[in-house]
Amino acid sequence: SGLLKLLGVAERANNAQTLLKQLHAIEEWAQREAGSQAVWFDSSPELCAWTVRPNFDLLDYVAALHRIREEAKVHNQLCREQSSPPPAGASRADVLLSDAQLEAAIQLVQLIGSHEDVRSAPTNADSGDANILVPCATNELVESRKCCYNNMPWLPEHKRLTNWNDTPLVHNRVSNTVAHNVGVPGMTTVVTEKANANLSSVWAVPAGQSEALTTRIRNLLKDYPGDATVLKELVQNADDAGADEVHFVWDWRPHTDARESTLTSEMKHLQGPCLWAFNNARFKPADFDSLCKLGVGGKRSDTDKIGRFGVGFNSVYNFTDVPSVLSGSQLLILDPRVKHLEVLGASAEKPGIKLLLDRLDLCMFEDQWVPYRGLPLGEGRHWANEMSRDYDGTLIRMPFRSRATAHSRSDELSDICMDEGIARKINRELRSELDRWLLFLNHVTHIRVSQVHASGKPCLSFSVTKTLIRVNKEASGSPFPSEEVQWLLKFRVQQQAARMSTVPLLEIFVVFCRYRWTAASPS
Repeated sequence: SGLLKLLGVAERANNAQTLLKQLHAIEEWAQREAGSQAVWFDSSPELCAWTVRPNFDLLDYVAALHRIREEAKVHNQLCREQSSPPPAGASRADVLLSDAQLEAAIQLVQLIGSHEDVRSAPTNADSGDANILVPCATNELVESRKCCYNNMPWLPEHKRLTNWNDTPLVHNRVSNTVAHNVGVPGMTTVVTEKANANLSSVWAVPAGQSEALTTRIRNLLKDYPGDATVLKELVQNADDAGADEVHFVWDWRPHTDARESTLTSEMKHLQGPCLWAFNNARFKPADFDSLCKLGVGGKRSDTDKIGRFGVGFNSVYNFTDVPSVLSGSQLLILDPRVKHLEVLGASAEKPGIKLLLDRLDLCMFEDQWVPYRGLPLGEGRHWANEMSRDYDGTLIRMPFRSRATAHSRSDELSDICMDEGIARKINRELRSELDRWLLFLNHVTHIRVSQVHASGKPCLSFSVTKTLIRVNKEASGSPFPSEEVQWLLKFRVQQQAARMSTVPLLEIFVVFCRYRWTAASPS
């Protein structure tokens, strides 16, 4: 009774008989393997009452699974010889399991998946007899690396069958946790591998900064405090790219109902509040490359660019652990700690991915794009609303680090956990500094700051516009050249005050003169 209780099939005598046969087969196998050391299950003392063996180790259970498959092959071979048709739905009729064999296989896999040493068991060994077998939805036993578990439950069945019907799903009585423990890959991994195998359909390319990032980034952040400096660096990057408009949006929406069909299960934790930075210039391929070369930006040889060799972008790690950049048909997601994108191919060497959106079926990960909707960026600047494959501009997303998602002190990038209080402080700094920023920018003439409340309601906080007016004036009797070139810079700051429906405009006029000297003029 202890054996039946352990395997959970006491109510079915035919299953019990089958299991007893399997255990006797294990005894025979163990006797042939005499002298081998076993890793015992401390949680199975009930089995000690049987004369089969005092305990069972991990390899015993693996061997039992292979024995079940061998018996299934023999049985199905006999059926074919006797002209009995195999059961409907069998893709490989020679390994199709009976109900009793399926029950035994499920129980054995659950025991293997809960074993503390399961990670050391072979799942892709040269010897097929050493691999863990897993029961699939088609009532077959398949090597763990040749099937998958469904971590994309939102995907329609017809789309799954069309795209990877040669990789069966594990049986629905085998949990995702058990499947993962015995070496079964998730469906997201299978999708990515199959796309990468077909170069014409690759949509996720390993990418990212290629140094020992966590320490390097922490050192970089010492030069970039977590205040308005972060936004200043993004404005300078936009100016270097030739943009004339920049828009920051503090987004406080939690998106708790959009956390299922994300790129990976870990990415669901980044669906909540974030800071957006939009500019109306496109990223060039070299710009994407510069972000992946930490400390070696693309501006060193360009004296017209203000930013510090592109390194300044990394100041965003004050606020976020996983920034992303959308521009054109590419979405670059950086994951320096490789905590969120490993199943898509990110690694310590390339800690991030670059999604090629013109090759990716966006509907496969529909929740991932929900935060991109409803942003107050203006007409024609909403990417996910139309699910377009091409974005005309650059949109940077910085999901905020929270105390709930923070990891150990050894690998954290910053201890700043953004909240609305810190955001208000940064906005006050922006109001006092934006006019001075615009004086030294070559292209940017308009900066806006907005926010989206947790309820989804957008609100403009303030904006600054620089207007250049060229005035030619004759300066008679002046010691300077006859043509005086005067530039008038007009800053128009729109402040949004609390509890006020209409806000007065504050106009600041800054005038300075620039004189163009002729060749004969004294130096």
